[in-house]
Amino acid sequence: MSSYDYLKISQTIGLPPKAYGVEFSKDSKYAYVETINAGENIILQYNTAKIDDIQEVHISNKGESYMQLAKDGNIYVTSEGYLSKVTPPKSSDETVASFFENTIDLNGKKSILGMPNFIQSYFRTRILSENGCLDTKTLFEIDTYATITAAEWDFGDGTPISKEIKSEHTYTSAGNYAVSCTITVNSREIKLYKNIEIYTPSAYAIGFNEIIQCDIDNDGTDFFNLTVVEDKITPFKLIKWNHLSQKLY
Repeated sequence: MSSYDYLKISQTIGLPPKAYGVEFSKDSKYAYVETINAGENIILQYNTAKIDDIQEVHISNKGESYMQLAKDGNIYVTSEGYLSKVTPPKSSDETVASFFENTIDLNGKKSILGMPNFIQSYFRTRILSENGCLDTKTLFEIDTYATITAAEWDFGDGTPISKEIKSEHTYTSAGNYAVSCTITVNSREIKLYKNIEIYTPSAYAIGFNEIIQCDIDNDGTDFFNLTVVEDKITPFKLIKWNHLSQKLY
């Protein structure tokens, strides 16, 4: 959504609705707008990349509510003596946020004037990395709006700390690792965490190898018995099967 786009709040029946609260998802892909119309409180989801993509998240009759993005990526909504929760889509398979009512009990208290404000760009800060493979370099970097002046990486395997802002690391043992990074932004230290899994080569062996087999009747199809070549496709090898000679080489 460019700076010239705007959200259109409309409803076909009844009086024009009033937009009461607005909040963006952590990645700014979605905007959430609370509208009040004819006694109904409606939370709408707008796709900022496609402004006409509008989804209805929740309808209630509890009156005006406040919305606030939190560090966990959820948007919390005041609901009398509770906080409800909006969880934005986390994958391309999800098209609309999930709503969870009364997830936090305020223990008899009420939120009347809203919730604390935050510098939301800090919520964007995260470690970017993917699960990797044994004895292969794994890339680690920080995604943030702010300028990072220093970084200290602990890769969770007992190896020395890395002070590269964008770092690579090679794991020598398969398993799960708790990676942490302490970054300095505007003279303030922020500690980030991410769990990754390192696999042994055999977990990927079949996908990275090619088995070639002769098609003796040239009909474009044939059968493969992978149990015959199990010991040859782990670790990585190029295997050719000669259907005529019945030999692997």
